[in-house]
Order: sequence, then structure tokens, then C-alpha cells
Amino acid sequence: TGSSDAEFNMRHDWNSLIGDHVSRVAARTKELYPIADVVADYIHDFAGIQIAAGTISFNVDVQRVLANVSGHPFQLRTSAGNAFCHIVVVATGFQSHVALPARMEALVEGYETLSTDTARFEGKHVVVLGGGNAAFETAESLTNEARVTVHHRHRELGWKVARRPKDANMGSKLNEYPGLGTRFAMMTHYVGDVR
Repeated sequence: TGSSDAEFNMRHDWNSLIGDHVSRVAARTKELYPIADVVADYIHDFAGIQIAAGTISFNVDVQRVLANVSGHPFQLRTSAGNAFCHIVVVATGFQSHVALPARMEALVEGYETLSTDTARFEGKHVVVLGGGNAAFETAESLTNEARVTVHHRHRELGWKVARRPKDANMGSKLNEYPGLGTRFAMMTHYVGDVR
């Protein structure tokens, strides 16, 4: 970032989690978009300390969240027993793809199962459905092999855009409309948006 303020740098390092018990991704590589191995090693190091401390549980189903139990703000009933806490954060991660009718499901291939062998798409017309990082990453990887078309819904960008009326008889006054289009991670700081 060019800043010497550690808090500012942490808030603008979207490859790292909040914590200073392991060296951040920015200390491991100068790449803004590092290769997956760098991020995987970082997450392993980050979680390793918390696993050893017993603060992370894996493969545990939360069955119920109760408020104001036994003098604690929250009680979680889980498949591993009860847990008490002051704050509950729901961080469900990325959602699974939309299920299609069986006859259509056979016609599409999901990002999660897409092969990195792009040669099988040579000379074909490929339609990529989606407007996030995975969609544009897929389209980019196929451009040397196939004719690629990306289809996605317009998404609100969070700001207004000004346009002149198409009809010349309406004058030259600018009209404001909600901004719609592709959201970029540099604007939203959300890694699922286009990087």
C-alpha cells in the first residue's frame, strides 16, 4: 500500500485474515493475486495455531443457537456438544451452484468440476454463465481455445451514473440511474467479485 500504518495495511491486504500471529500473505509474496499454494500455506499456518489452541472445530453441525442461557449471551447446541459464546458470526462461505433440472444439468459443467485441460474446448463456442471472479477466470482461460461468451445479470454497483436522454427532443439534461454492471474486487473488496 505504500503506507507505514500497520492497521491500514492489514485492512487493505485482502489476501490475509485478521490476525498477526503468522506472517501475512503480503510478507510471503509481492504478487497482488498470489498463486493458490501461497494462500493455502498461509491458511494452514494461520489455522494451525488455532487448531492447537482448540479454538477451531471441524465437521461439527450447529443444530441450534439459543440466546441468554446459563448466564451467557449465546449457547450453541452442536453435534460435538454445547458451546457458549458472547457473539455468533455466521460465515457460510460461497454457496453451492444452483441445481438445474436433470435434462439441463447434463448440458453444463460447473466451475468446481471444470478441468484445467482447455484443449478439449478447441474450436467450440463456450457460454460462461456468471459475473464473478470464477466466471471471468474461466472465460480468460478459454479464450485461446474457444469462442467465449459471458452472460450475467447486471448487479447494482452502489453508485449512480448520469446519462443524456436518447431522445434529442428531451434536451441535454443529464438523468441519474442506478449503476449496473460488473462489480470489481478493487471497488468492493470482495474476493468473489472480478479481480
